[in-house]
Amino acid sequence: MWISKNDFNGLKDQFNNLSEKIDEHRETIFELQRIIEHYIPGKITYVTSKKVEAKTYGGGTVIIDPFTCFYQDGKEYQINGLYLHDLVAIETKGCNEKVLYIKESYKPENETQYTTEEYVVDLQNHTFIRTK
Repeated sequence: MWISKNDFNGLKDQFNNLSEKIDEHRETIFELQRIIEHYIPGKITYVTSKKVEAKTYGGGTVIIDPFTCFYQDGKEYQINGLYLHDLVAIETKGCNEKVLYIKESYKPENETQYTTEEYVVDLQNHTFIRTK
């Protein structure tokens, strides 16, 4: 089958446009997938990630800092720099459910005693502070 150069270039442009549109929505699709996996209606859930080194397609490495994603009201809130070690107590106080009070106890590697840390997390501003 024979196709003209103009028809081929038109098809190529359409393909490139579709590829760009898919790339624009890829992160949204991944976010929706994570929400479906981790969100439980009526509860506050989270997934946390340590600092890791990841390989790139070019053979290099990139360091990904720790972060925690909270799931509340069908939305995902990513808090960069916050790593939660073990199952933690999460509370909200008053009428502002977008401010979380977190308390965790964990045993650091090569330690004999547990460490307790407390945080206040502001989901709307994607920030946190350590209070203890």
